[in-house]
Parts: sequence; C-alpha cells; structure tokens
Amino acid sequence: MTGDEDLLELWNNLPVGMIEFELDGSILVMNAMVSQWLVPHLGTDCFDNAYLLLAPFLPDLETTLLGDDLDSDDTLGTATFHLPGRSPQTLFASITKSLDRYVAVI
Repeated sequence: MTGDEDLLELWNNLPVGMIEFELDGSILVMNAMVSQWLVPHLGTDCFDNAYLLLAPFLPDLETTLLGDDLDSDDTLGTATFHLPGRSPQTLFASITKSLDRYVAVI
C-alpha cells in the first residue's frame, strides 16, 4: 500500500466519526462511522451538506458557525445529541475551524 492508501484505511477505521466540510456546508470528506451512525436515522438524502446532515441533532449549527468569527484551529464548542431507537445512543460532537473549512468529530 502507498502512504495515501494507508491514510485512507486509517481514516475509514477510526472509532470516531469525522466530517470535513466547507463554510457553505459542502462535505469534502466523511468517514464510515458517520454513515454507520446516521444513515439509519436520516436516510441518504442529506449526505452532501453537513448543516443538513446534522440539523436534526444540532439545529443551530449553521447559524452559529456562520455568525461566529472563529480563527483557524479554534474549537467552536461541543454538543451532545441523542440518536433514537431501541438502544438509544448519545453522541458527542466537537467542531473545529481549520483554515477555510470545518472539521466535525463525532
């Protein structure tokens, strides 16, 4: 494997969900854990925009990010949200600004 392939394998096997997205919400990259946790609750229609994807759980995310003047490497904050179901899960999200994009760790 090449270094890029190794990195991609690591990215997809992380025990946390990660989404990298632009200021407009366009998702640049997302790992498998995000899909595993959210597809059963949301379907697949909103997986191209982070604001739409996370809106059921973090409804003020877009307003908060667009209204906040964060510097690079600043962490917007954290939030806890609950996934419904027979075995409810509580997830913790942290959003960090990195240059001209955001990274959400769930």
